[in-house]
Amino acid sequence: MDSYRHAIRRACEAAGVALWTPHQLRHAFATRARAAAEGSLDAIAAAMGHADVSTTQIYAKLRREAAEALIREVG
Repeated sequence: MDSYRHAIRRACEAAGVALWTPHQLRHAFATRARAAAEGSLDAIAAAMGHADVSTTQIYAKLRREAAEALIREVG
């Protein structure tokens, strides 16, 4: 995995774009998937290859607007 990270770094530097890491990519995927899957951590965990949903929760950021919509709906 370390050589993969180094290859990405070199490619970003060569292209003159902002540096990103595989870890950031996993976080971005999990957060976007949580929005698309309407919060279904089970589905996201399966897509990411996690055996335990608690691992997925580390990656999938909570969406404030989803919480606000739920509060408005429930009251």
